[in-house]
Amino acid sequence: MHFRNPIKPHSSKVLILSVASILLLALLSFLLFFSLSSASHHHSPRHSPPHFPQPITPRPSTASVPPQIHQACAATRYPETCDASLIASNRVPPDPKPIDVILSALWVSLENLKTAQSMVKDILDASAGNQNRTTAAKNCLEVLHNSEYRILSTMEALPHGKIKDARTWMSAALLYQYACWSALTFVNDTQQVNKTISFLDSLLGLSSNGLSMMASYDIFGNDIGSWRPPKTERDGFWEPSGSSEGSGLGFKGGVPTGLRPDAMVCKGGNGCYKTVQEAVDAAPAKAGDRKFVIRIREGVYEETVRVPLEKKNVVFLGDGMGKTVITGSLNVGQPGISTYNTATVGVSGDGFMASGLTFQNTAGPDAHQAVAFRSGSDLSVIENCEFLGNQDTLYAESLRQFYKSCNIQGNVDFIFGNSASIFQDCLILIRPRQLNPENGENNAVTAHSRTDPAQTTGFVFQNCVVNGTDDYMKLYYSNPKVHKNFLGRPWKEFSRTVFIQCLLEALVTPQGWLPWSGDFALETLYYGEFNNSGLGANLSARVTWSSQIPAQHINMYSVQNFIQGRGREGGREGGREVGGAVNAANNRITDFYLHTREKPPVTSIPPSLFFSNIRYNPNPISTIIMHSRKPIKPHSFSKFLILSMASLFLLALLSLFLFFSLSSASHHHSPRHSLPHFPQPITPQPSTASVPPQIHQACAATRYPETCEASLIASDRVPPDPKPIDVIQSALWVSLENLKTAQSMVKDILDASARNLNRTTAAKNCLEVLHNSEYRISSTMEALPHGKIKDARAWVSAALLYQYDCWSALKYANDTQQVNKTMSFLDSLLGLSSNGLSMMASYDIFGNDIGSWRPPKTERDGFWEPSGLGEESGLGVKGGVPTGLPPDATVCKDGNGCYKTVQEAVDAAPANAGDRKFVIRIREGVYEETVRVPLEKKNVVFLGDGMGKTVITGSLNVGQPGISTYNTATVGVSGDGFMASGLTFQNTAGPDAHQAVAFRSGSDLSVIENCEFLGNQDTLYAHSLRQFYKSCNIQGNVDFIFGNSASIFQDCLILIRPRQLKPEKGENNAVTAHGRTDPAQTTGFVFQNCVVNGTDDYMKLYYSNPKVHKNFLGRPWKEFSRTVFIRCFLEPLVTPQGWLPWSGDFALKTLYYGEFNNSGLGASLSARVTWSSQIPAQHLNTYSVQNFIQGNGWIPTTS
Repeated sequence: MHFRNPIKPHSSKVLILSVASILLLALLSFLLFFSLSSASHHHSPRHSPPHFPQPITPRPSTASVPPQIHQACAATRYPETCDASLIASNRVPPDPKPIDVILSALWVSLENLKTAQSMVKDILDASAGNQNRTTAAKNCLEVLHNSEYRILSTMEALPHGKIKDARTWMSAALLYQYACWSALTFVNDTQQVNKTISFLDSLLGLSSNGLSMMASYDIFGNDIGSWRPPKTERDGFWEPSGSSEGSGLGFKGGVPTGLRPDAMVCKGGNGCYKTVQEAVDAAPAKAGDRKFVIRIREGVYEETVRVPLEKKNVVFLGDGMGKTVITGSLNVGQPGISTYNTATVGVSGDGFMASGLTFQNTAGPDAHQAVAFRSGSDLSVIENCEFLGNQDTLYAESLRQFYKSCNIQGNVDFIFGNSASIFQDCLILIRPRQLNPENGENNAVTAHSRTDPAQTTGFVFQNCVVNGTDDYMKLYYSNPKVHKNFLGRPWKEFSRTVFIQCLLEALVTPQGWLPWSGDFALETLYYGEFNNSGLGANLSARVTWSSQIPAQHINMYSVQNFIQGRGREGGREGGREVGGAVNAANNRITDFYLHTREKPPVTSIPPSLFFSNIRYNPNPISTIIMHSRKPIKPHSFSKFLILSMASLFLLALLSLFLFFSLSSASHHHSPRHSLPHFPQPITPQPSTASVPPQIHQACAATRYPETCEASLIASDRVPPDPKPIDVIQSALWVSLENLKTAQSMVKDILDASARNLNRTTAAKNCLEVLHNSEYRISSTMEALPHGKIKDARAWVSAALLYQYDCWSALKYANDTQQVNKTMSFLDSLLGLSSNGLSMMASYDIFGNDIGSWRPPKTERDGFWEPSGLGEESGLGVKGGVPTGLPPDATVCKDGNGCYKTVQEAVDAAPANAGDRKFVIRIREGVYEETVRVPLEKKNVVFLGDGMGKTVITGSLNVGQPGISTYNTATVGVSGDGFMASGLTFQNTAGPDAHQAVAFRSGSDLSVIENCEFLGNQDTLYAHSLRQFYKSCNIQGNVDFIFGNSASIFQDCLILIRPRQLKPEKGENNAVTAHGRTDPAQTTGFVFQNCVVNGTDDYMKLYYSNPKVHKNFLGRPWKEFSRTVFIRCFLEPLVTPQGWLPWSGDFALKTLYYGEFNNSGLGASLSARVTWSSQIPAQHLNTYSVQNFIQGNGWIPTTS
């Protein structure tokens, strides 16, 4: 057996044995988890094929062997074993015919198979406390049952001349025995298992011999003297095809039309089955040739489906690719799960058909083996279906299969197995992988696994297209030299794959094919090509061990000859032109995207079709894999990494079940995160009588009063007879101390994640935002005694946001106990910080009258904070970037006496320079760079030559590996007091790239005037703190102004741009997505005197069909989202409903969406959603520049 390992494994045998020894000692000391399968990661780069030992019985001399037996056995791979076993069986009649010898060989195989089944049952009975050995034994029994069924069918078919069927079935029987042998090698930890593996060795040899005889019988008939051991195309041997050159390749067939359903599946369950599995279970067993048709209505069905061996001729009919979706996320990183078991849909019953469905596994690109569809169904037909996954998407396991006009997506060996499968008119698309993208990767489309030259198996691709998804092609073209894609690599020794008349796009490397490991299988595989086209089809640099198929032998790979398919697929009216489904599948490529943030685009596609690309899954530490195949990686693991992984495994043993259940759950994110639950402290909760009254009254004003009381008492920081501010300071101290612990825990995660790009990205982002949180809490503790309560509330609002950002990032990387523990700690930290913020809100409103303090409320509760101003005063405050600022640094394109890049000029700014501004003059030009203004660079000013003249542009987006929404920003600012005027900030990632930020600001007291922000989804990330935007132009489509800042937009032009996702069907665009998570946070978006309209391009699209192009003022990204529009001009493209829900009724009772005195055709309130509000005039000044962001104290007045 051969592991599907990284390309260049360098683990030495000494290291392997050392690690195995450590694990063995640990396993003996942890009896509860005895014999876990971590050894699966410490085998040699590949197993040698099993050695079939000669029988113990004396070998007969040639003279004592009947000539018919001797001649028949001479045509096998193990002739001495063959002679001895047939003589010992006493089943061969006198003067036997060739078919008698074959049937006797099959009988010997069958009897030994029954013994093997009994031995495996004994293993299962002895493995009650060992999950991985139990899984292996159960899988073994299933495949050995299949093997028994196929051998019996073969013995029935042979006397009736069904030799093609017989060879197919025996090929599968041999595969199933090998699968059992392979599974047990991973749990070879007892004498019982070892003895069974040895017995299976012999069984495989016996079955191979029977199959070899059948091959000769098919080719040479009863002329037993001409029989010879099996040969392949690599030996220059092609079986006779019986048809002329080129005929048979254009065969048309597929799933019959007009089939009437026997069962219906729908999401509502009204008069139909609610799940696909229920409908399958209703199908009769062994129903002969009658089809059982299951109509599966449009919807996303999250379930694992199995069509067992006895359920024959089951037909799945969906409503179309992308409409009817069966999805799951099982993967080999979960305990007791083998590659075989990961399949979302697994089919064993013969005659299976499917049309108009998507089969999906969302486990993610770092989860390794995760199968969307597995088929061991003979004579199966799949048409117009989509298979979406990453590694091992489509497991074409065994027998004869026909795929027509399908869309298959993945990256590592994503079409694999040991079936005889033909793929006709299919679209094969490579998707991105997340493992070290900067180092590149090697992707292989196929990994065929024929283990015996007599097996009739192989993959044939006819008139297919091999390309990449849009996301992958962007990655590929960024550096084609390191992103390499191959047509296949040999999983097993006699791997066979051919591409005929296919279009191979440029991403296919000139070498074409990839070795597995060293020279393994390079002399025995057959990889052939014929008449392909496209930039990837050039044969001049192909590997020497691939072949060009001779034209006279091309028909060996026809549907008729290779899978005996003519007449098998069922009648249908007419046919399909080649490539028709390829075009249809192309239209579906852009409908499935990877998302880094929990905020999906506003679209008519169900949210559950989207899955996050921040999937920080580790290389699995231990797993049983029936067919173990690791990703192809350019670099092997170091010894230290292997040892550290082993150590981590040992430490985590006792919590594996909890860990994997949490890890699995992290792969099923809803379109939004719920707020984390803040657990009560473990310390005993004090009785009210034992809590000092000041603490009790202060904590009663928080959201988590019991946590508050317990933490303050345990801190021992509250002085006797404390003042209210003393209690607040103590609460902040508790938060700060716990924050430092959280930072230490995240640093440990970073140190342990050197080989995991996505977890590394999450940890680095965490450390950055937790540092910001620490800075803001420390600043608050300094400011409070000086009466700076507004500043303090703004800063702790941001500190709480940063902690939530860290928690949210780690949720996507929750794949180790270490991460899970850190998330739990952050849960509690968030509660502590929330409590401190709540106290500050009451202190600001009620002062030292602690008895009046109360939990935070919002406008939605009918509460407005006192403004201290008369009605409508303060809204007309004028201010912006000061004029006449002399530059401290200049940036220009030619670099003549100036900085060449904006970042160089930022780097030159002094750190922590007090109130002095550092002015950077950026001359006209397009600056393609990523700019960061860090926390310590305060009062930096960007002055450009005007919107559209000075342009800072980038194209980072979440479709790129290791990139989160936070990291996509072309310009990202953290230093306070930032100002900008006369620039364009741009992200050119495109409308289908999803989250791609042009400008991100976490700068307190920032002023942006006369600037332009161009993007699509998430253009302007007003992340945190207090910001003022004046006379700006902001363009995008999905949530393009978002974040959790307190931002005022004054006199701005807000323009919606076109999106490319099915424009004829329309779209839902939202201008804003505010992300307030706590009612005490002082954040929200305020739009004053702005215009909401569309670009010229969008308005043409809008007026073509206004009913389907819908635009909303906002939707609630988080529970306490707050956005108001005051005296704005809303053009007719704003839908009458005005505001859009996020998902169901989430946040509809807690958000505050308000409007006041807006004008324009989009401002009518008659049809507004009931959960939006009209701002009472007496409370309008809550949203003034002075009250909302205290702008009168820091926004410069302009002349």
